[in-house]
Amino acid sequence: MKLKILVAILFLPILIFSQRYNSNCYSNYENDGVVYYSINAAMQNQSTVRVLDLSGTGLTKIPYQISLLPNLKVLILDNNQLSELGYYISFLKNLEVLSVRNNNIPEIGYYTSFLVNLRELYIDGNQLRELGYYTSFLKNLEVLSANNNQIKEIGYYCSFLTNTRKLYLDNNQITNPSFYYVSYMKDLSLLSLRGNRITSISNKSTNTCRVLY
Repeated sequence: MKLKILVAILFLPILIFSQRYNSNCYSNYENDGVVYYSINAAMQNQSTVRVLDLSGTGLTKIPYQISLLPNLKVLILDNNQLSELGYYISFLKNLEVLSVRNNNIPEIGYYTSFLVNLRELYIDGNQLRELGYYTSFLKNLEVLSANNNQIKEIGYYCSFLTNTRKLYLDNNQITNPSFYYVSYMKDLSLLSLRGNRITSISNKSTNTCRVLY
């Protein structure tokens, strides 16, 4: 009964966050100017582009022109056919928000590790099997959303995400989440594991996070 009450309390705020993702993302950057929806338009104003949304444009690779946008802060590449976060993304030293939802990406790869100022990563609906080695390089990451993948555990490399406040792992393949590595995520305030077939929980600590769902 207590578990059901907890679920009922936590469901509403998490659902609201999920539904408002796009508006939250853009509202944080209202002062950054125009949102560009094509790479050609962005090329006309390379130094001033802050927000670029190339969602649903059929991309199979990250275009090289993105590397020519030195001040880009928000990059949205949702609903494409990307199979990797390739070389050109490594040039985006000022990038703070990256969304690549609903692609075919199997891992958070090597070139992502160069995104030293990344604060929010939305990689839902891809083919991740783990939050692997290069995840650990994202030292400034505050929000990591990896819902709807094939992740089986909260692994070792999560322990390096010491600034992460919100971790979303809904609808994966986690059955026995261990909180040992989560305990190193000192700023974590919300961990969401909805839609996993959890059979047991090990190493649970009340100090791990304020909200567990």
